[in-house]
Amino acid sequence: MNIDALIRKCRHCKEPAGSTGRCVKHNEAHKADQRRRIAERKAAGLCQCGREPIAELTLCLVCQSRNKSIQLRKRATGSCLRCAVGNKAVAAGMCRKCWFKKVASDGLKQRGQAMRVAADMLELLWEKQRGLCALTGESLIMGESASIDHIVPQSRGGDHSADNLQWVSLRVNQAKNNLTQDEFIALCGRVVSHKEKV
Repeated sequence: MNIDALIRKCRHCKEPAGSTGRCVKHNEAHKADQRRRIAERKAAGLCQCGREPIAELTLCLVCQSRNKSIQLRKRATGSCLRCAVGNKAVAAGMCRKCWFKKVASDGLKQRGQAMRVAADMLELLWEKQRGLCALTGESLIMGESASIDHIVPQSRGGDHSADNLQWVSLRVNQAKNNLTQDEFIALCGRVVSHKEKV
């Protein structure tokens, strides 16, 4: 049997293709073309499919209905609500990858490729800490008690580098506020020392 006959070929260049029927190069070009068309339609005030949107919404009735049924199906099966892969939801209706992307986007204000790189860095940091709070050692729960903390706060000149980030409990992060880690630990020490005297 000829193995080459079993390999799916790109419909444009006959290179090996994935499930889309396109090679990597042509698939990226197709995605870029789709993004361009959607952007043009949005700029023209249309839904992403080209229809007139419902008043005060960006989607038409058909796309809104389709999105609602997709979300209901994903909730019913416990799948991630954000990605199309169908991964199992583990945190706030999101799979692990999407949750790290959300933290990179919301917590670190990263977008595009920088967001994906930051999400990978956050996941590695999570693995390094074994899902434990860096300051208390308690187990963290994705989407509930886990929070990303800047060791040196941004307001004090801290950056988003891996050396300046750590996973901590949400309560700890709220208590730490804009203190550096050393200042926060010293404050906690003073509280403990005072309570022991009383």
